[in-house]
Amino acid sequence: MRPNGVPPDTRWNTLQMRAAIVLTIVLLPLGLLAVLQTQRAVEGAQKVYRADIVARTSRAVWPEHEAIYHAFGLAQGLAATVGEIDMSRAQCVELMESVVARGTGVGFAAYLDREARSRCNSLDQEIDFSANRDSQRLYAEPRSDISFTPSTEAGSAAAIVFNQPVYDRAGAFDGFVSLSFSALPLVELRERDDLPDTTRILIFNNKGEILTSDIAPDELPALLPADIELMDIVREREFVFHGASQNGEMRDFVLVPIVPRRAYALGSWERDLPFSYASPVSWSMMLFPVIMWLVTLVVVLLTLRHMVIRPIKTLRMRFRNFADGRSLLRGNSLKSASSELREIGGAFESLAEKVVRDEALLEDRIHERELLLREVHHRVKNNLQLMSSIINMQIRQADEPKAEEALQRVRGRLASLAKFHKDLYQTSSLAKLRVDDLLRDLVEQTYAMGAEPGKHIELRFDLDPVELSPDQASPLAMLATEAVTNALKYLSADPGRPRYVKMTLRAEPGDAPDGEPLIRLEIENSMASDAPVDGAGLGIRLIAAFASQLEAGTQHEHKAHCYLLTVVFRRKPFGTTETLSAALRHP
Repeated sequence: MRPNGVPPDTRWNTLQMRAAIVLTIVLLPLGLLAVLQTQRAVEGAQKVYRADIVARTSRAVWPEHEAIYHAFGLAQGLAATVGEIDMSRAQCVELMESVVARGTGVGFAAYLDREARSRCNSLDQEIDFSANRDSQRLYAEPRSDISFTPSTEAGSAAAIVFNQPVYDRAGAFDGFVSLSFSALPLVELRERDDLPDTTRILIFNNKGEILTSDIAPDELPALLPADIELMDIVREREFVFHGASQNGEMRDFVLVPIVPRRAYALGSWERDLPFSYASPVSWSMMLFPVIMWLVTLVVVLLTLRHMVIRPIKTLRMRFRNFADGRSLLRGNSLKSASSELREIGGAFESLAEKVVRDEALLEDRIHERELLLREVHHRVKNNLQLMSSIINMQIRQADEPKAEEALQRVRGRLASLAKFHKDLYQTSSLAKLRVDDLLRDLVEQTYAMGAEPGKHIELRFDLDPVELSPDQASPLAMLATEAVTNALKYLSADPGRPRYVKMTLRAEPGDAPDGEPLIRLEIENSMASDAPVDGAGLGIRLIAAFASQLEAGTQHEHKAHCYLLTVVFRRKPFGTTETLSAALRHP
């Protein structure tokens, strides 16, 4: 159970939760800054790593880079010589043979004319390359080219072929100069001293054809990236990317241009990215601010619980016990609390003792006042009964019917007042009174005193349980007495219809700001169709006077076979001061 006024769910409104939220807000910028610094450090380390593998790959293929550049330069020089100088076939063959004999790694040198036939080559043979697909492609779009061939038409082993277009003095295309280099010596030139054993490098051209590789062809899936063609990764600058190889191993790939738009080196490195987001070191660095936040949060919350919340719960228990049963718990439960909380506990104990003393004194005074009020109501009831007895004696001695009738009505009013005061001093509370029971008794009492002998009258009741303060119960009782007296006086019925008096009491929802209901009282009596209606008698004026005390609206209706009186008023809130004063105003 929670005290009144406390929301049923206060988990998000506790001191611990508020402290946690404040700490989180305070530490969040520091945590974000630490995470940002860690992220920058990780990114910096990764940039250094990428630059390192690019540099080491470039350094490893530098001899091949120089050899390929030298081969392109040699091919360009030969193409310019052949195009600019008119040479005989013998001179051209001698030139090609000298290039091979120079020991620069060239295994075959040749000049191909416009029909892709070579009569000038280092073998001094006539060779027709017109049926070669590579030759057809080159002649369709003459440009510098580098390609790989497992075996040349000259019968050499696997080689790298450099082709350079030849232009005559007029600038017209005049064939190609073709140089063939053995692939193996180029691979052997690589500097692997600075490379891990798991690193592999290959050279490929812009068409994606592999020129050289340091592993066997059946091992290439461990080197080549999966789901991507070599020609699709060609870039103008160094490029590093991460992905799976064709055998499913995650590796880092490094692209190094050797001859832009012509030849490229691809290094395949075993993934060893420092401080990657998946590495334990990076996770520990990222989680460090979170761990510090959690540790700080736990320390602060435990401190709050021990030094603040626990003493406050003790104080709350004391407050609640005092509020529920005025029990004042004492002890040393606040001994370990701070001095401020101990001062609050001491102040509460002093206040509670004073409240208990004052309430005891007030209860004694209220009890005395209630005894006096009950005695007053009892004496008033006795006096009214005495007056009713005296009037009853005068009724028996009255000679005129009108005088007897007037005395009977006075006796009825006195009996109603006596009944009201009797119920008031017999009720358990002087603050409110069950008016439905009171009205039923008054109707039956009035009927017993005012009904004509020998004429049966049916009493009907439809009463909701309604409680009113004495301020409203008294005028309502008098109003009901006058209304029932009038009903009995003028009651009649057509032949064959019942003679009856019906009382209805309802408590209906009202629209008042205090939420108090509307009280509706209806008194209905049977009436003959031709019976006269007297609306100016003393009873009607008394009913109007009592209704004005209730601030009620009244309505008189003469319907078919009945007469109906309706009274509607708003119930006033119950209050001790108002009730006591109301009781004192009714002697």
